[in-house]
Amino acid sequence: MELKLSSGFRCGRPFGGTAVLIRKSFAFDWYRIIINNSSLCAVCCTTRNGQILVFGSVYMPYDDGSRERAIEYEAVIGSMQGVLDRCLGSKFVFGGDFNVT
Repeated sequence: MELKLSSGFRCGRPFGGTAVLIRKSFAFDWYRIIINNSSLCAVCCTTRNGQILVFGSVYMPYDDGSRERAIEYEAVIGSMQGVLDRCLGSKFVFGGDFNVT
């Protein structure tokens, strides 16, 4: 059963959440990348040595064999590509639950 909260967050099985945590001493500047997909979040930060890194957290839709889930999965992949396109020249780390074998 999916529960959709007024904030737009989904909860209940099988919907997980995403988060990115950055230690203050690691980066002196950072910003959240705005993404219109609740299955993905990302943060761009500049490290103390000047390197620009993007950290993303993803919780991919589960595969139940339906066309609807396949469309959702492709939408998340598209959002990830959008992050790559907006942050050209950065280094990327995407982690999370990709729900694939």
